[in-house]
Amino acid sequence: MLKHLLVLLVVLMAAINAEAQQSSKDAPVTPTKPALVYVVPIKGPIMDKGLAYFIRHSVEQAKEEKASLIIFEIDTPGGAVGGGEEYTIGICNSIDRASPITTVAYITHWAWSAGSLISISTDKIVMKQVASIGSAEVVGGEEQHREKYTSAIRTEFKARAEKKGYPANLVMAMVDKDLEVHEVLVDGARQFLTPQEIQEARNNGKLVEEIKLIIASGKLLNLSAGDALKYGLASAIKDERAEIPPLVGITNFTFKEITPTWSEHLVMYLTSPAVSGILILAGLIAAGMAFKAPGTGLLEAVAVICFGLVFFGSYLVGLAEVTEILIFVLGVGLLAVELFLLPGFGVFGIAGVVLIFVSLILSMQSFTIPDVQTAPWQWNILKSNFIVVGLSFSLAVIVFIILIRYLPSVPFFSHLILSADVKASAGFSSVAMDAAPLLGKKGVVFTALRPVGKIIIFDAGGNQTGQTIEAVTEGDFINKGEAVVIIEIDGSRIVVEKAKV
Repeated sequence: MLKHLLVLLVVLMAAINAEAQQSSKDAPVTPTKPALVYVVPIKGPIMDKGLAYFIRHSVEQAKEEKASLIIFEIDTPGGAVGGGEEYTIGICNSIDRASPITTVAYITHWAWSAGSLISISTDKIVMKQVASIGSAEVVGGEEQHREKYTSAIRTEFKARAEKKGYPANLVMAMVDKDLEVHEVLVDGARQFLTPQEIQEARNNGKLVEEIKLIIASGKLLNLSAGDALKYGLASAIKDERAEIPPLVGITNFTFKEITPTWSEHLVMYLTSPAVSGILILAGLIAAGMAFKAPGTGLLEAVAVICFGLVFFGSYLVGLAEVTEILIFVLGVGLLAVELFLLPGFGVFGIAGVVLIFVSLILSMQSFTIPDVQTAPWQWNILKSNFIVVGLSFSLAVIVFIILIRYLPSVPFFSHLILSADVKASAGFSSVAMDAAPLLGKKGVVFTALRPVGKIIIFDAGGNQTGQTIEAVTEGDFINKGEAVVIIEIDGSRIVVEKAKV
């Protein structure tokens, strides 16, 4: 009986298993969702902060959408190594932050100079047959500091190559033309060593067999796709983008090509040195005219918009922070105190101008004090920013003086600049008059002349007439309440000086 029961149990289990297998065959198959592959272009010269912002934003977007792979399509002659390394290193750091997403540099033509540093920051390098990589000689900075520049960039190349498993000496030879590199077998393992390293290996008892000279001293290394593949720098040569995902185990995928949005184009535009300088210049002129003729609101709005765009663009690319904005606001506040509360151009005014100047420079760079040892290019960036801001301040002063001198004689602008009358409610009235009879008359300053303001005219008996006119001083600023005398009349422009006691 027991034997029969066991046979029956085996038959039942076989039947159940067969039914389950049939059910699984009949069930609908759910298709696997394609892996998302981002394609981010890095093309043309790498010269500004805007590209670094675009790469950073693209990586952040890829992580949010859980992409499986980011392909950076690279075709650049470089342009930043030796003069604007900060932008290139910013791009490399953004690529680092893409982890755990796999990153691939797909070199379609050139990856020279800064492009080679960006390439070795990725997990794999794939090249088209016609592509090349290398030629990253430092070209920025004074000749006496060239070795310091080269050393810093060479260290950056070495660190990134070692992190990603690329031949360190090969990538350093792209930067340092004094580096000689040989292909050798060390105890049967292929390596790329300098003459000094070869000698050290032999001194340590290792068997070193020299195969060939890769690059002689005095030349920069530039590798074709074939050589890069042969020396282990490139993982593959592929002329079609669709052949890249399978190299990292992705067979079912969809591409998402990323291009700069209008906002990213705007950031690239706003952060260019020329546009930043123009915005600062326009903001300073508008602010100066607003201090001279307050009340309309138009000039104040122009100043706020100009400076707002400067800080907005720098904030988006990660340069300006709240600190720089607060320093700027504090500077404006100190300047306002000097102009409106404490007559005379003294400590508050100078401190305000200095703070505004410093805040604008800091908003254009990622550091406060240049690190001349490990990042010597920062000194060049500081000098460049100082020139942009300093030139803007200088031109603003010149343009402001010209505007004060000539615009009052232009009908439209004379109304804008010289029309702020004192209202009757304040005890005065502004009377239209022929300015010629005023020559030689005395008055008292009603609003400080910096260099333009308002004065109240005295009559022959030395009493205030209640008439206020706008005047300009060509000498020292004259504070409220001081006596003045009209010394020159040029159209609607009335020039005064301090009255002699």
